[in-house]
Amino acid sequence: MINILKQPKLFAAGMLLPCSMGAFAGGSLALEEVVVTAQKREQTLQDIPGSVAVLDEARLQQSATTEFSDLSSLTPGLNLAAASDGFAPLIRIRGVGNNRLTPSIRPSVGIFIDDIPLTRPEAAFNNLTDIRSIEVLKGPQSTLFGKGVSSGAINIHTKNPDMLERSGFAETSIADSGLREYRGGLNIPLTDKLAARGSVYQTTKSEQLTNLFNGEDDETNTQGGRLRVLWEPVDELSVRVGYDKHDLQTTNSGVDALVYGGLTLDKAAEKGLLLPDANPFDGKNYQELATDRDSDSEIFSLAVHWDIDDNWSFDSISAQQKWQAVVDEPAGGTSPFGIVTAIPSQDIDTFSQEFRFLYDRDKLSSMMGIFYADSDRAAHIQVLNTALVIPGDDLALAILVEQDERSRDYGLFMHNIYAFTDATEITFGLRYNKTQTEGVNYQYTGAGYFVDQHSPLVGTPSSWEIPSRRDSWKKVTGTLKVNHFVTEDISVYAGLGTGFKAGGFDAVKNAALYNGSETAPLSSFEAETATSWEIGVKGNSRDSSLRWAASAFYQLYDDYQVEVPDPVGPGNDVNNAGEVVSQGFEAEVTWLLSEQLLIDGSLSYIDSRWGEYGNAPCHGLQIQAATCVDGVQDLSGKRRNGTSPWTANLGASWTDSYSDELDWFARLDLVFRDDFIGATDLDPRTKQSSYTLVNATAGLMASGDGGWEIKLWAKNLTDEKYIALFSNARDGYQPNGTWGWGVNSGARRTLGATLGYTF
Repeated sequence: MINILKQPKLFAAGMLLPCSMGAFAGGSLALEEVVVTAQKREQTLQDIPGSVAVLDEARLQQSATTEFSDLSSLTPGLNLAAASDGFAPLIRIRGVGNNRLTPSIRPSVGIFIDDIPLTRPEAAFNNLTDIRSIEVLKGPQSTLFGKGVSSGAINIHTKNPDMLERSGFAETSIADSGLREYRGGLNIPLTDKLAARGSVYQTTKSEQLTNLFNGEDDETNTQGGRLRVLWEPVDELSVRVGYDKHDLQTTNSGVDALVYGGLTLDKAAEKGLLLPDANPFDGKNYQELATDRDSDSEIFSLAVHWDIDDNWSFDSISAQQKWQAVVDEPAGGTSPFGIVTAIPSQDIDTFSQEFRFLYDRDKLSSMMGIFYADSDRAAHIQVLNTALVIPGDDLALAILVEQDERSRDYGLFMHNIYAFTDATEITFGLRYNKTQTEGVNYQYTGAGYFVDQHSPLVGTPSSWEIPSRRDSWKKVTGTLKVNHFVTEDISVYAGLGTGFKAGGFDAVKNAALYNGSETAPLSSFEAETATSWEIGVKGNSRDSSLRWAASAFYQLYDDYQVEVPDPVGPGNDVNNAGEVVSQGFEAEVTWLLSEQLLIDGSLSYIDSRWGEYGNAPCHGLQIQAATCVDGVQDLSGKRRNGTSPWTANLGASWTDSYSDELDWFARLDLVFRDDFIGATDLDPRTKQSSYTLVNATAGLMASGDGGWEIKLWAKNLTDEKYIALFSNARDGYQPNGTWGWGVNSGARRTLGATLGYTF
């Protein structure tokens, strides 16, 4: 059974390896096997009955990938987009994932670092320094991780300390976008049984968006690092202590205008101001109240592995993590004049504990685990909404949002692999899920002048009852798969997996604007369940120079949780859509044509639709055209937002020796993404057409282990213009649908260089 603290030799699919590392087997050209731990034991990709994408350190370095946000350009079927600091990200696997602005909805895509589930997806948006490998598992994962996820998992493996030799690295990168990046790390053997490894980074970058109000460019600064201390007092026992710390600061942040809302246009006319054209690609906006954000994440961890005997082993993974985000100044949102301004802060503390027993003997490999997580989430938001006023009063709406909730997650899970014959394995597992949530979540609306945290609010929350709510959700999920080797080089598999996501609470609201009474009725949303069917085939050529895989899947989500804009407040409410259906196929190939040339490619088709969603909110154009009945539309059968049907990657790399002391490489990548609609309500103004990105890297490095390396790289070489995220501007008159849209554009052409040294 694999020791989680001892790392297997892992190579990325699609990475060309020199002869000394086994590119030739028996005198013939051959790809190295890809060894992964997706099922908590060492396996090749062909042994796993499911779709897993693997990126190792060499693949990340060769593509000049240093940020988490760049992963979607390397993995078809993965959609990952966010602001420059990772705020409110969109993460989807096979068309299903997280909701951007509603923390009460749990993410369907789980992000793990060394098997620790991150408490917020934003905590992953940092530098990929000292990373050993990243595995992207597609489909429900309820029996493999302590915390079950219903759409997929991104598992990040960091490097462990090495007790054999001292080593380290240092590198710096610069680019014409204003990027300045510094990274370094050091591994120190302290004794023959104790070693430490640490790494740090600091990055400054600009998204090249100039605010015409103050003439300043936005800027994001990130810094952080991680420390690992590994102790092996005896051969059978390993203890690893870890610490991760990441800080992000964004100044003068903003979005570009796609459509100006009606209230924005009215205020511009009052000021006699000519706004810049609503051009999402001109790199210019106008914001009187630009946003400054500060977010921090911190993780303390302890991992223990014990080989009890030849067949049994035990793992314990403990973590205490904290994530917090603060907007230091009033936020202009997506409105040029701060029509909706806010001072939000959020703080989450989570303790998690996972115990696993692993058994491996003869035909049976089994894992049995217990998981517990205790999370406290507190949020405080003050909002001034000048888009609406209290009837009969001149004052704007002042909104106070307070959230103080505690959630506890319990899980019992088992995952078994049984070999019926040398050619056929069956995988089966079960999981018991229970989530319990309690606390206060309210939104109070009155007349006021919120400008800072001490502004008055006409009326107080004590004038109405604020209930503390408590509920729990539980479900049994599982997996059943069969993997059969037709020949030594070709395998086929079929499987069924189920997933579960707990429900939650909407904010209790007091405003008469909602329902004509002082206190709105309590609102909650139901749990979401997922069922996934998948079939696939994987193979290698006889000479192992060609590796390929293909799969087809069908995923059904019942009571799908979807966020809809609150018509008055700063956030979103949650609806349960009846069904979401996501189906399609994936294929990938890696072909080593010669000692120097390697070709790799992948293709994904995803048809993600609303199966049943009869109470979806209308979009602005429907309201303006008076085609919206009772404020809702029926989206049943319509394609879902935020998902591109076709995605594809095609890459080629050439590796060669310049001399006995120097090696060089060159790599070219084409990244195709199909069209998508950004808005949940399918507003046609938020459609992004298909586009293709061209990325290239070339490097020169010292032969052998260690020495200098220089890389020149280009991202979006053809300067393709595209939109990554759409945001509701909340700057119009809600009753007549005249709100606007803001956007985060994709990164423009970036030319950079990296200089590094390893020893």
